Amino acid sequence: VIHTGLIHKAERAEEIMGVLAHEIAHVTRHHATRNIVSSLGIFLIAQLLFGDFTGLIAVVADNASFILTQKFSRDLERDADFTGLNYLYAAKIDPHGLVAFFKKLRKEAEERGTAEIEEMLAILNTHPATEERIAALEAEIESRGALQWQPAPLDFKLFQDRIRPYISEKEPSPALP
Repeated sequence: VIHTGLIHKAERAEEIMGVLAHEIAHVTRHHATRNIVSSLGIFLIAQLLFGDFTGLIAVVADNASFILTQKFSRDLERDADFTGLNYLYAAKIDPHGLVAFFKKLRKEAEERGTAEIEEMLAILNTHPATEERIAALEAEIESRGALQWQPAPLDFKLFQDRIRPYISEKEPSPALP
């Protein structure tokens, strides 16, 4: 899912590509599966030892919504950041777009006046602090040195202008044929 806010706020296609690389990394690295296994781990081991799976099925049924909405841990978010960065390098897409996205998140938090609170509460959050993510990604990009990025073959401003009527919160989506 790409939220309309991402399309509205992005200044370059590489920002959206950076976010997509991060999200694709969650899929290819099986982060959702890891969360489910870690959530059910001890119970599953006990069930395997004693051979009764009816209790496991009941736990899964009772906690299905929790399991499906479980947020990724900070370590998995960091992993998705760096795996996504690797994908961007492999595709010769400017990785600064991913960093620019995180800088936009930080700027919005500053404008809302919540940046300091978010940084203080980072230890309780499932995502690493935005400032930490920016610094880590910038350090990694710096350590790899400059490469030749291929510009996205897309007139991004034209793309935004053409889809704006269809993603605006004020206008309804057109009927599908």
